[in-house]
Amino acid sequence: MLLNELNKNVKPVSVAYPIEETPHLSLETNFTCNLACRACYNMNKDHIKPFDQIRKEITFAVSKRNLETITVIGGEPTLHPDLTKTISFIRKQGIFCQLLTNGILFLEDDEDILLKDCIKAGVNRIFVHVDEGQIHYHKDIKGVIKKLFDKFEKNKIPFGLSVTIYNDTKDSFPELIRDYLGYRYYDGAVGYLVRDFSRDLVKKLPKSDYPELDEVYHSIVKDLRIEPSAYVPSSVRDDYISWMIFLFLINEKTGVSYGLSPGFIKFGRKLNRLWTGKNPVGGFYSRKTLRLSILAMFFLEVLMNFRSFGKYWSMMRGSAGLKHIRQLFITLQNPPEYDKENNIFHICYHCPDATVRNGKITPLCVADFISPIGKESELGLAFPEEKKIIRETVYKHLGEED
Repeated sequence: MLLNELNKNVKPVSVAYPIEETPHLSLETNFTCNLACRACYNMNKDHIKPFDQIRKEITFAVSKRNLETITVIGGEPTLHPDLTKTISFIRKQGIFCQLLTNGILFLEDDEDILLKDCIKAGVNRIFVHVDEGQIHYHKDIKGVIKKLFDKFEKNKIPFGLSVTIYNDTKDSFPELIRDYLGYRYYDGAVGYLVRDFSRDLVKKLPKSDYPELDEVYHSIVKDLRIEPSAYVPSSVRDDYISWMIFLFLINEKTGVSYGLSPGFIKFGRKLNRLWTGKNPVGGFYSRKTLRLSILAMFFLEVLMNFRSFGKYWSMMRGSAGLKHIRQLFITLQNPPEYDKENNIFHICYHCPDATVRNGKITPLCVADFISPIGKESELGLAFPEEKKIIRETVYKHLGEED
């Protein structure tokens, strides 16, 4: 989606960081899983990394990027025997730690022993990946999410949703925000637009076969009445949106929301960089100072644009002294795109979701294709020339020697 396809006068701030200042990395601890999601990209499901390798990969990543946040992923990371050691090691590096999980082991643990161990080890936020792609396992998707959120709320750990957006669920994505506003520790959702990358190598899919970023964007604007505050461009074009980021406040009682302006986001990111020495990722903030933060936002927003006073005041009305105000984010991530005819490959600029594969910083979305662990993937064997082109393009963009 191009910037000029947004609503008129919308100018989100670009967060195209230099390679060494990219603040986030995904850490694969294992490829084993206790679920089979509808659009799973994981091609090697029998590999578990020893903790010594995990530790070395974290150290390597820290040497390559000025990381603020690492997200521990799998497979299913709660299956790893050294999960809490991994969380603890990340935190000792002065880095925030997020956990991306399908939540099955948390659901089965009535005493919340694993959850409490993760919290004790220092995990900062838990993302739950539960969506319609798991309907074969979870018969009641919303019921499962509620059970997990009840656990997280009880244990006072920030949490959010990680959702794969399919063509048949693209219009219902904004509901995820409204459905769970009652949870004080719920602070946002990440949506991954699904795309069959293997078919992309052969031919472009008809538009109707997969969701487009502009379609999900319009559903959010229509439902929540907010515009994107920031975006990550593609590796090919500065005006092509790969990540669309909404940062906003919403009144859980009235449903009225207020999108934070790009100017405010730009100011906040510069302030965070000056204060911490790092670029921000995931909206970490203290709930003890949330009301103070909201009031500070109010004064800064009004100073930047006095016309925003009416919208801000409308959002705060009926909030019981800001008690019902939630600070939330939505991140939409576009999949990689390969134009076979012109040999052009789009990934997110400097890949904020990259992982470590075989000693290189590698985009997670194509890691199994260009840098598999263990045996070569069937996709790589079927398209050797395309694999070579994509591999060279990706590693050149990320500054990795190949």
